[in-house]
Amino acid sequence: MKEAQESLRLLSRLILQITKSTKRVKCRIKQFLHTQGIHLPKRTEMSHWSGRFIDWLKNLEFEDNNGRYYLDELIDSLEKKAKKTWAFETNKKNYKRK
Repeated sequence: MKEAQESLRLLSRLILQITKSTKRVKCRIKQFLHTQGIHLPKRTEMSHWSGRFIDWLKNLEFEDNNGRYYLDELIDSLEKKAKKTWAFETNKKNYKRK
């Protein structure tokens, strides 16, 4: 039983680490857009970090390929972290049911 509790504790810590890392990526994206002179849409137009917002980010055009590549890498990182968090949360819920 102690082993099961420790495993659940480790999973919870991992989720927390990924969540913090996700926040950092979001800040990097916002900072990058700010340095490029790109203003975020108002919250009334679209909620930030929704699928629609991510699509908006993916469709932004840049004068050089480096900016596009950098933003694409950040978006890719963000999407991977979201999938991991969802998978870990699902695993955690299933684990608690046992």
